[in-house]
Amino acid sequence: MELKIKRRPVNKPKFIRTVGVAAFSGILFGLIAALVFIFVLDGVGYVKEKNTPAIIIQTEGEETNSGVDDSAKEPNNTRKSDDEVDRKQALYRTAEAVEKAVVRINVRMSESYTGKRGESNVKTGIIFSKNTKMIYCLTTPDAARGLFSVDVTFSDGTTVEGKVVETDYISGLSVLKIDATLLSTSLYDSIIPIEVANSNKAMPGDLVVAVGNVMGTGVSSLAGAVVSTDGTFSCTDGELLMIETDIPSRTNTNGFLINEEGMMVGVISHGADVSGQVNMINAYGCSDLTTTIYKLTEGSHFPYMGIKTKTIDYKMAGVYGVPLGVFVSLVEVDSPALEAGFQQGDIIVAAGETAVLSGRRLHSLLMGVNLDKSSERNITFRVLRLVEGEYETKDISVTLMDRY
Repeated sequence: MELKIKRRPVNKPKFIRTVGVAAFSGILFGLIAALVFIFVLDGVGYVKEKNTPAIIIQTEGEETNSGVDDSAKEPNNTRKSDDEVDRKQALYRTAEAVEKAVVRINVRMSESYTGKRGESNVKTGIIFSKNTKMIYCLTTPDAARGLFSVDVTFSDGTTVEGKVVETDYISGLSVLKIDATLLSTSLYDSIIPIEVANSNKAMPGDLVVAVGNVMGTGVSSLAGAVVSTDGTFSCTDGELLMIETDIPSRTNTNGFLINEEGMMVGVISHGADVSGQVNMINAYGCSDLTTTIYKLTEGSHFPYMGIKTKTIDYKMAGVYGVPLGVFVSLVEVDSPALEAGFQQGDIIVAAGETAVLSGRRLHSLLMGVNLDKSSERNITFRVLRLVEGEYETKDISVTLMDRY
């Protein structure tokens, strides 16, 4: 049987329409593909450009260039911000003005002494008050310990006698008084007494400048930043705020920390090392020294209780399971505290009706006592004492003595 296939007639109009649609679809697809390809490449280039560090410097009236500066090949984290650089430059200008109030303290040597007092051993002081008759100067620690007078050299080289008003043997600070009439009018007028800042407001990252015998070459300055304000220096009858910095220190570095407002925020002390930063400058916070400076200036009596302390904060209380307060780590021999019945291990929580939960608060409270008033000499402390595994509350009354 022969199989015959009948050919279907071609519908020409329909065929033309089909071919036209296919051709148009191909052209449209090609255009879309081309556009996508272009945009993808541009996006890749954009990503590469975004990942490349670029520093564009534009001066006034000059157009910005879109290229990558050769100097931008260095990592961004190796560069200090322009703002920080400008602030440090301003700090050094502030330091130049402050240095007019900074003096050199030279201990008088006996005629039989043949040695020379080198620049690296020079102690410094800073003028904090003046009137037409007298100028008052705060020394760095141990600059005038045990002395009645010293030679004071001003910024213009003028040297006069400075008499020691009083010395605090805990911090080592002294206050000197200088006869203002011994200075020339121009020198006297150029001295602007330093103002004392609230060191409790100092924060890590704050820029400061150390002014004094910082580099071992006489009066100089060196800028840096505050690293920490969490540390304290334990002293007799309390603690003092410590300001840690990233400013390099030398063996005999001494001087003062000045903030960006040109105010004294700290007094440099080598005896107050914290956190193992033996090669960085640390300083007493000025807020804890205001009463001390006042008493030194007035020649007032310093109250004495006779304990060494350590603050028990929330962290320490949580770790060791002890109450918050001021831990008594040592009771000094023949002290008012020992006579009153204080024991090592006692935890002070209050003085009268005032809560005392830090060594700094205890120091401030005691320094505020006027020993000339018998009513202020007696203080009743509320303490916690561990007895057979339990803390018992005790009230201990102490009669404060004159420290010296």
